[in-house]
Amino acid sequence: MATPSFASPQVTASIVSQFAYLHKPDVRQKLIKAYPEQYGLEWFTGLGWMHEAATQERFTWQENDKFMSNPNIGAAPTINVGDIVIVFGAGSYALSGAYSPGRVGETVFLPNGLQGYISVKTETGANNHSITLIPLGFQADGVTAITAAQLGANLSIGQEISIYGSAFGEGSFGQTKSMITNVSEYENYLMNLSDDLKITFDEMTNQTWVNFGDGQYIYSKYMTDMEARVERSIMGSLFMGAGGTVAGAGVDAGKTVRITEGFYTTADLRGSKLPYSKIGKGYFDNIERIFRRNYSGVIANDFVGPEWVIAAQDYIVDYNKNRPLDHPSNTINIGFDQAKIAGITHNIMPLGILRDPQFLGVASGKKFTGLNFITPGGTSTAADGSETSLMVMRYKPRKERGTDKGREWYSLKALGWNSENPNTTEDIREVHIKVKGGAEFHRAAEAILSHPM
Repeated sequence: MATPSFASPQVTASIVSQFAYLHKPDVRQKLIKAYPEQYGLEWFTGLGWMHEAATQERFTWQENDKFMSNPNIGAAPTINVGDIVIVFGAGSYALSGAYSPGRVGETVFLPNGLQGYISVKTETGANNHSITLIPLGFQADGVTAITAAQLGANLSIGQEISIYGSAFGEGSFGQTKSMITNVSEYENYLMNLSDDLKITFDEMTNQTWVNFGDGQYIYSKYMTDMEARVERSIMGSLFMGAGGTVAGAGVDAGKTVRITEGFYTTADLRGSKLPYSKIGKGYFDNIERIFRRNYSGVIANDFVGPEWVIAAQDYIVDYNKNRPLDHPSNTINIGFDQAKIAGITHNIMPLGILRDPQFLGVASGKKFTGLNFITPGGTSTAADGSETSLMVMRYKPRKERGTDKGREWYSLKALGWNSENPNTTEDIREVHIKVKGGAEFHRAAEAILSHPM
């Protein structure tokens, strides 16, 4: 029933407010995204990591192995009149102990600073190989030859022997044995990720004051939220996925569910570990040693958590505490995004997933908040010279999404009365979002996982 007219000495806001909807509300037209770090694949796409299509649920790639590592000394050398015999220790062998480095005619450099020539290679069984070395070079006078006793002196078990070259006589056919560098195949799986939204037609079409980014309808907000949830699920799976399969539950009861092996998991299985209690020069020195051992170059990408950043900044402050302050503003900036230490240029990149308290940035423990996930800088290069990212998201492309590489890795399907697939008489729309994605990590053996102790 309408409100009857009444007399008033003046028109006030309190009077007008009694008439519903007569005042236009002051509503900001655009939705503000609180908690911005919970949206999107920032750590993946923002860092230039790539998306590449896959044609099968299982995908593989091949990597050329490192040349055979240096042998190490397994026992005290046997010193003879004109030569010494060195038995190889554990870690000198490949393919279940059948193969080891060192061939007749090759020259070696020993940890005591002297050199020898391999005259005999003896292989008496798996993990039981030795070399006989003839001394090379001269003593300080430049005339007297190095003796076998000198060649075998001051050598310790576990020390590495460097095979640096070879020498053959005129007319020689050269090596009697070839050297084979292995090719390793790695595999991973695509996993299925999905989410759903069900909304009535009435609420789909009710206009709001607020623009949610894709229109002034609450449907737009919930669609954006659903897409963000799926992207977060991809983000977590690509990084932390345990790999393997599990028996499905719920709607997947009786099915086999595939789990992709994430980048962190792969690095944990194949890479190096570098625990730390404090960040300092010695810490970065150890990274350089690992990089040098793995032929990883001089550029490192450090994907770090917030506690690692704090520890590194403490090191910077401590390093500069006795240095004169020379800054035009008389302030000091202790943050950094690049540092060159021990010959390695470190690109420091905070990783959102390690900060997010709903993911790995949990309050308890510093395993991940203090993580430094280190990879070589640059790309992976194929034998034909083509390049790709070290870390790649493989996916099944969805043709109905067009050719947009940023979005073709997921698909949307709408069901219900108000859709292109009216499978029900209910006045609703049900939206399904699906992704088939998996992680492919090249050169993972060169990665370093650095956790706080």
